[in-house]
Amino acid sequence: MLNKIYTQYDVQKTNLPSSKPLKQDLPSSSLSTLRLKVSSLISAMGLPNDKLSAVIISFARFFFLPLKPQLLADIRQQAMQNFSADKTFNDAKARQALSLAAAAAESKSVELHPKSLESYARDIDPEWEAHQNSGRDSHSDSEHKRRNKKNNEQTEFLKTEAITAESLKKMAFKNLENNQLLEILNRLPGKNGQRWIVLPFDFTENDKKYYVSMRILLDQTHHAACMALDINIKNNLQKTDDTEQRWLFVIYNQPKTLNIYLHTELPKKAHLQLIKDLSAVLKIPSERIFIKCSAEHFPHEAGYMESHPSIDEAV
Repeated sequence: MLNKIYTQYDVQKTNLPSSKPLKQDLPSSSLSTLRLKVSSLISAMGLPNDKLSAVIISFARFFFLPLKPQLLADIRQQAMQNFSADKTFNDAKARQALSLAAAAAESKSVELHPKSLESYARDIDPEWEAHQNSGRDSHSDSEHKRRNKKNNEQTEFLKTEAITAESLKKMAFKNLENNQLLEILNRLPGKNGQRWIVLPFDFTENDKKYYVSMRILLDQTHHAACMALDINIKNNLQKTDDTEQRWLFVIYNQPKTLNIYLHTELPKKAHLQLIKDLSAVLKIPSERIFIKCSAEHFPHEAGYMESHPSIDEAV
C-alpha cells in the first residue's frame, strides 16, 4: 500500500503542472498571534530566541509538561549534547528529534542517559534511522549488534511474509523484543494519564527502502486518540544517485480526520486524486482529509494544540 501510494504520487516524477496545495490552515492573523505568543514564552523562559526553543515549547505543551524555565532549559541542554549522527544528517533535525525524545521521557518521569536518549530519538525519527547505516557513526558495539540483529530478522521475516498491514504489525512488535529500552518506555504512561507509544520498523520493496516510525497517542481510557505514520523512503538502492522522500500520515480519532504532511507540494490533480484514493481505502470522508506542505520535521507533535484548540492549554 505504501509503495503504491508513493509511486503513484511521486512528486519527483510527475509531469503535471505545479499548483499550490489545498490547505486547512489557521488564518494569517491567528498564526501571527501564535508566533507572538511563542516568542513571548521563549523570552519569559529565558531561552535563546530560535527555532529549537520554539519546538521545545511545542513539545512540552504536547506532553502537558509544566512550562518551567529550568525544565525547558534541561530539555534544550539534552538536545544540544554531542551525538553520533554522521555528516549526511542535518544537525537541526537531530536536535528536534532529541528534544522530542527528551520531552517524551520527561512526561514519563524518566531520565535517560545521553546514549539512551539518542537511541530513543533514532527510533522516533525515521530519517535519522535511515542514515544510521552510513558507517560513519559511532554507535556502541551493543547498539550495532542490536540493529544488525533487527535487520537480519526482518530480512528473514520478509522472505516468508508478504508485506501487508498484518505483517508490518508483526514486524513492529518483533522489533520491540530487540529493544528493551523502547519496550519499557512504551509501557510507561505520561503524567496526565495519556500514553505515547513509538513503534519503528523498516523494510525493502521494489528497490525502495522504507523506514517507518509509527507513533500512537493513547488517551486516559487507553483508546487511540491519534496515530502518526512517519515514513522515510530511499529510492534506487542499487544506484549511486539514490534519492529520498518523507511522508507523514496523521489520523485523529474524534472526529475521524487524516492529515498528510509533505515536504514538497503536490500538483493539484495528484493532490485531489490522492484524497479520493485515501478516502476510499480508509473510509474517511474526503472533506476530512487534508494535504499540507510543511518543512517542519515533526509538524504533528509541534502543532497538536493548534490543530485541536478544544484541548485545555493550561499546563
